[in-house]
Amino acid sequence: MCVSVGRRQFRAHGEQLADTRNALAWVREHVDAYGGDPDEIFAVGGSAGANLATTAALTGSDVAAVIGLYGYYGSMGAGPEPSSPLQAIGPQAPPFLLVHGSIDTLVPCQQARAFAGRLREASNRPVVYAELPWAQHSFDVFHSIRFHAVTDAVVRFAELTLGPRPRGALTHWQPAEDE
Repeated sequence: MCVSVGRRQFRAHGEQLADTRNALAWVREHVDAYGGDPDEIFAVGGSAGANLATTAALTGSDVAAVIGLYGYYGSMGAGPEPSSPLQAIGPQAPPFLLVHGSIDTLVPCQQARAFAGRLREASNRPVVYAELPWAQHSFDVFHSIRFHAVTDAVVRFAELTLGPRPRGALTHWQPAEDE
């Protein structure tokens, strides 16, 4: 099951972070009605969305794991909330999969590498960092072999994070008989 959440554009980071937290709370509260499991929620985002998913997960939103694609992990401004996931890193962090392009000209890979390193030092959970050779920002926009490799890695990360599934387990939502 997948829930895609948008965010307000051109707002303060604190408002966007609150939107992200509210969306994750709504999903947790309602996921079972759609055949999902509240213990299997992943926060996923790309670029600034990776910043929001990561910060929400590191500051109390209960998720099974985080997947950040070409994420920006620096400061998003000032305010009462953490303005950067770097400010919230701790041993409570869930498992992470971070994927970044080696030639990203918008968010340099060195920043993502440094974030992954600091997260590994502090966290008690797995932190996987993959750097895609010759990949630019938003590498997943166009269908490619690279796109397939990343989606395969995401699926494998989810399998390893959630553990083995019983053979024949429900893998997608099915409507009830009366729907």
